This record gives sequence, structure tokens and C-alpha cells, in this order.
Amino acid sequence: MGYRTSWKKTQAKVTARHWDERIIEQWLDFVPVHWPTATPPSLRLSEHVDLCHRLSTVDREAAEVYISDEIEGVREVLLAESIFWYHKALHVLHATSHRVASGLVSWPISESYHSAFFSLHSLLGFLGVSFLEVSGVNFIVDVWPTPRRKAKKRNRVSIGSETIAVVPCMPPLHRHRWGVLQRVLNTGKVQGWSVDSISFISSLAIEDFSNHRNRIHYRSNFWPADDLYETIVPKFPIPKDEVRPESHLFSLNVAVLLSELCLVLLSDLSRVARQLRDDAVLATQRVGEIRLLLNEGQLRTPMKLEERS
Repeated sequence: MGYRTSWKKTQAKVTARHWDERIIEQWLDFVPVHWPTATPPSLRLSEHVDLCHRLSTVDREAAEVYISDEIEGVREVLLAESIFWYHKALHVLHATSHRVASGLVSWPISESYHSAFFSLHSLLGFLGVSFLEVSGVNFIVDVWPTPRRKAKKRNRVSIGSETIAVVPCMPPLHRHRWGVLQRVLNTGKVQGWSVDSISFISSLAIEDFSNHRNRIHYRSNFWPADDLYETIVPKFPIPKDEVRPESHLFSLNVAVLLSELCLVLLSDLSRVARQLRDDAVLATQRVGEIRLLLNEGQLRTPMKLEERS
């Protein structure tokens, strides 16, 4: 058990997220009055001394551990990280969209993947989940755990508002993190999310997320499009078949979809925590610029972005 458990069993320990019913209200107590807009966090979760000290005492063989007493500052740091991950994701996606619009479509696959990967961490963080390594041991940290419905009565844990769930795990490779994201999307409830978008991302094979990026990086005889010395004028609107995993525009599509899911969370939160409004406005403006570059979002499959700020 514990850190040697298979990743399929490990990610199953991440409980369902209830954004509108629970998490969004819980975040309110952890948004500082003076919030630095679009600013790198002064502290990372991996640098939080008290949290790292507690995690260093966790039995790595344990299936999961619940820390019931409040560790001050953990949630504030996670929220700051989540918002800044999103700003980073949008910056990369914006730069990528400029390249695609100018006719350079191959290298943006790599850039799109990294934007999507940044959004992955942002989205999970907004919903209370993060990955952490302390003293050579890896953990999934969940600051908003919920009781397991199927847990036997003798195994049920009383979860209070201060409780943090900790799951020792093997080192989370990229594919493992994508698996946790799919788990969260499949079990979570966020009213503003498009069902079609969730279904699209959740239905992908884990290998689909990084396949094109890995082929560019690691195969000496692969280049996806004829743009080494030429530009390719994108066809607008981009056909629906260009969003399939086989398409060289697939990674861009995933990055756009995830950026929109993150925007829903940030915009929702900014409506109840006004300190975050400037972050949401900046993000909304940037998403709008990306949509214009990609011809009003014709690239995306199922979701039309609502202006939520």
C-alpha cells in the first residue's frame, strides 16, 4: 500500500469535487484582503515549512492520512499558486496562438502542451488538489477532501473544515497527473462547465495528451507539418477533424479548452471574492485575444466561452 500503490488506485483516492456547493464558499476565508494581481507567489507549497514538517512524519506506507488540525497558510499558498499557474498558461497560449495565426503550426504543439500542463495544475489547485515532494517522498495533497460514500462505517473519517488529506504516492509523471485531472473532471461538479468539454477531455487516452509533443522532442525523424522553412496559412474556420488526437492542432485545442475551464473557476471565485476581480478581468481579456487570433474560437470543439466576469 502507500506510495507503492498503483496510480490507478492512488488517483481513485481523490474524492469528488463540489465547486458550487462547497469549495467556492470555503475559499473565501483564505483570500487575503490585499491580493497582488498577476504576481508570482512569494512562497511555494513545497516551501511551506509547517506543512513540509508534518508531511515528513507521514508513514509513506500509509494508504492515506488525514491532518485534522489547521496548518496556517497552506490554502492561501495553494490558491496563489493556482491563480499564477493560470496566468502562465494564458501567456504561453497567447504566444502560441500568434505563431499558429502566422502560419507556424509545428513548434506550437510543444508550447500548447505546456500551456495545457500549466492549466492542469491551475485547475486542480482551484479544486484543492496539488502534488508535493518532501524528503524524497511524493504526496497528493487535498485541502478540500470529502467523505467517501462507499467507505465502511468503521473506516469513515470525520472531515472538518480544517482537514487536509494526504496520499503518499509514487513520483507523479506527466501521465499520472493527466490521470488525476481526468478523475477530477469525471467526478466533479462545476455548474459553469460544459458537459461536452468535460466529456471530450475525459474520453482521451492518457497517451493522447503528450503524444505529439513527445514525438517532436524525442524522435529525430518527425516533424508534423511542412513549416520548417515555409509558413502554412491556417484554414479558418478550422475543420472539426483538426481537433482529433491525430491532428497537429490537437494540443492547441486541449490547451484552449482547459484555459476556458480554468476561467470559469477564477471568474466564479472573483464574484464572491472581489480581491480577485482584476485577475479575472486580465484573464478574460487574454482569452478574448486568443479567441480573436484563432478566428473567434472556431478551433474549439464543444464549448462556447461565456464572458463570466
